[in-house]
Amino acid sequence: MKGQGMKGMTQNRLHGFTIVELMVVLAIVSILAVVALPAYVNYSTRAQVAEGVGIASGAKTAVMDAYLSTDAFPVTNAEAGLGVPTDYARQWVTGLTIGAVPSAGTITMEINISQLGTNNLLQLVPSTNGASFEWVCQAAAVNGIENHFLPSSCR
Repeated sequence: MKGQGMKGMTQNRLHGFTIVELMVVLAIVSILAVVALPAYVNYSTRAQVAEGVGIASGAKTAVMDAYLSTDAFPVTNAEAGLGVPTDYARQWVTGLTIGAVPSAGTITMEINISQLGTNNLLQLVPSTNGASFEWVCQAAAVNGIENHFLPSSCR
């Protein structure tokens, strides 16, 4: 009888993970989360800032048209044939203005994202060489977006 009892106990042995194995897996997952979360936040912030560059595509066309008409870059939204700055507000962009800083025809977008705070500025600065236009995407000198949050097209 004793032999049969022992045999029955070994057959009923539970199969599963030990507490040490579970703790090792938990530690690995925690380390991966600590590394991945900041990278994801930076990625998503850059994508949100990129919305401003997309919104500015129509304004770029308006600035180029105004330049071709007058042979000078516009310095206001009205000169470029655009509406008031808040007409271009979207989820993360609160306004778009045409100005003269750092040079005439500069398109400035005000970006408000929780990771950046409020009133962060992204600029598209035009230049021309005859009939071709070139746009430089950059952070504004005052209240500019930090370089690591600029979209890849601006770096």
